[in-house]
Amino acid sequence: MPLAPLGCNVQVHEKADKRGTWAFHSVDGWYVQTSPEHYRTHKCYIKATKSERLSDTVQFQHKSITNPTVSPKDKLMNAIAACQQALNNATNDKSNNEINMLQAILNKAREQVTGEAVEPEDKQTLPRVQNNTENLQPHNE
Repeated sequence: MPLAPLGCNVQVHEKADKRGTWAFHSVDGWYVQTSPEHYRTHKCYIKATKSERLSDTVQFQHKSITNPTVSPKDKLMNAIAACQQALNNATNDKSNNEINMLQAILNKAREQVTGEAVEPEDKQTLPRVQNNTENLQPHNE
């Protein structure tokens, strides 16, 4: 027993003995329910006659309804907002290199979206790490 969403658009088939020779083979309506008293029969509300009708041949239109989707622009704007929030709330635990890379990505994304060149902010120089090789002993095999 197929179930469909209540109020779903349907095309209800009209039997050959109930319609004219050149008449349409189906009429527009809304799905009400599956008939509990009949086998594979649906109760539909017909728009033209403003009444309910039982029919065993119904074409459901619920698959042709498009679901809202997230566009690539929406994804990009969400990513830019997330990057901006991450940069604004950045703590000292993160390395400066990662923050500079995030800022560069954010600037490139802004250039793509707005079409305007974004001036990079003053880059901080990272401290150099000194290697103490004096205390290391060669490995002999």
